[in-house]
Amino acid sequence: MKQTPTTLDGSDSAAGVTRPTARMGIELAVPAGNNPHVLAQVLRAVADRKVNILAYCTSFDLDRFTILLVTDAALAAKTALAEAGLNCTAHSVVLVNAEDRAGTRAALFNQLSDARIDIRYAYVASLKPPALCAVFSTVDDQRALRVLTCHAHTSHAFRN
Repeated sequence: MKQTPTTLDGSDSAAGVTRPTARMGIELAVPAGNNPHVLAQVLRAVADRKVNILAYCTSFDLDRFTILLVTDAALAAKTALAEAGLNCTAHSVVLVNAEDRAGTRAALFNQLSDARIDIRYAYVASLKPPALCAVFSTVDDQRALRVLTCHAHTSHAFRN
């Protein structure tokens, strides 16, 4: 009898799936004051350097607009931003690449919740083929990485 792998959310999946991956990554935070048009500058500077953006989000707190982005080459992105006259700071975050399907996002958040790890903030970007990149900033990123890595090695949520 052929056994069907179990996905991250506990449901059965088709054969030929690849496990989700969790790793530490670098997130760049670009303060933009009260000028949301800086986002176009940020995206252009990084693209001109041929750096791929894995995920980004924006937030607005009172009178402060901030752009958060994760790339495949943080140092090159930071250099490109500096050359464009944009300041940024670098922060460690937990990155998870997984299959983009119903239940995957909930499963990731549930794993951290079950481990009682508080999430400061999180955002998710859709990638190709149907894949996602989830970015987590938690009160204990090393522990979050261990929890998500442990689940990634025992679950399947990313189809080939």
